[in-house]
Amino acid sequence: MDDIVVTRKAPSSGKTAFEELASKAEMNLEALYDRLTWLWYCFDVSGSMTYSMAQTSGTTSPVMSKLSKLAVMKRAALRFVKDRYTKYPDAKVGVIKFDERPEILSIGASQEQTMVAIDQKVTEGGSTDIYRAIECALNQCKKSKGAAPHHLVVVTDGIDSSIFDLMPDDDGKGEKSEARLCWHRRRSELLTVAKETNAVCDVIFIVALDERNEYKAEKDTLSRYVRATGGVIEIVDSVESLETKLLAVSGRKLLMAGKI
Repeated sequence: MDDIVVTRKAPSSGKTAFEELASKAEMNLEALYDRLTWLWYCFDVSGSMTYSMAQTSGTTSPVMSKLSKLAVMKRAALRFVKDRYTKYPDAKVGVIKFDERPEILSIGASQEQTMVAIDQKVTEGGSTDIYRAIECALNQCKKSKGAAPHHLVVVTDGIDSSIFDLMPDDDGKGEKSEARLCWHRRRSELLTVAKETNAVCDVIFIVALDERNEYKAEKDTLSRYVRATGGVIEIVDSVESLETKLLAVSGRKLLMAGKI
């Protein structure tokens, strides 16, 4: 069954567009929704992603892995992409890397091209701009035909660098305070686009074992945005938890999350 497209126009039967298509295609609704979902990987490639991390969680004397966070992230993503194309040969996957600006590496390519993009092009960069990466992915979502669902999976180990430039002045006035208001409006606009494009944003947030309580306010702000799209935010602190959570989040059934 090639080129399945869900129209944005609601059918006259009273069913949702996905229910109507599933009925015609004689497919399980959840399986159809999963097959049609675009997966967008947004990978943080800031310098700190080249640092190593603990092998396992829950220890006061962690054994550090020889692999960088970047390498572990890529390994897990490659595994998932291979499995997804095996399950759905017509799978749609986009790959974006980001530091202070995003770069699109692959959009809806073959399994081989997608895996090459992850393996060879996800390389170290500069700082971190999470929201610009999300904005880049959502702009691509708007270009897709039909009403296919979109699943953004963002992997990062840092707070959005723009937040440090936008902290209010001591008296709560001035250019920095105005810039911070613009930043909040930007996030609100991204939420509107996410809803319009049927996009869910999940985030894997990598921290060191001793950093779980740092930048709590900024993490909470990101978490509120993510939850508003129907997404989840997972905090990981080891090779073991990063791989496990990245695989689980990548394969999360959005229909079960109420996104239809």
